[in-house]
Amino acid sequence: MALLQLCVILVISFKSMAQELPALIEKRAGGTDYSLADQKALLDVHNEYRKNVSPRAARMNTLTWDTTLAIKAQQWVERCHFGHPNTAVHTDYAGLGQNLYIRRGTTTPPSVTAPVVSWYNEVRDYNLATNTCNSGKVCGHYTQIVWADTTKVGCGTNYCPQATSDYGITYRKAWLVACQYSPGGNVRGQKPYNAAG
Repeated sequence: MALLQLCVILVISFKSMAQELPALIEKRAGGTDYSLADQKALLDVHNEYRKNVSPRAARMNTLTWDTTLAIKAQQWVERCHFGHPNTAVHTDYAGLGQNLYIRRGTTTPPSVTAPVVSWYNEVRDYNLATNTCNSGKVCGHYTQIVWADTTKVGCGTNYCPQATSDYGITYRKAWLVACQYSPGGNVRGQKPYNAAG
């Protein structure tokens, strides 16, 4: 009787695993915790923002999803550290752009596109004509999103029970999101794009 119960439990367990396996495979596609549908949503929102910059761009590359960048982004957030890589130490990040996002104090993940929307909203503090950001504000996430020469993006996300920052701050219950860009933007003295004439 015990052997029969064990067999029934094993059959149920294998059936459950077989049902979950396609979702797990799809979730880890491309080396990131984002599903294929999530990857498409992230790529689409990036390209939508790039296509609709104001003033209109003279030229703006359409981004493609890059698995290598997604793996780098995933590896970065799995460190549970909210800070950009020091490229003298992490040389494999040299030449790449990176946007970071944190949602803290909750185990509920942010919506897939929330980080990109947050980064893009810096547009309200940026002036393309003078290539400046309002005093005390941050605009580098926005300018990386709309950097005309960038051609590839890949993102990763991770939940950290505890995350740290470069400034010694500890965040509890933190969702980290990173997007890596190639080639990287935010080159000092250059505008993210040129306005159409």
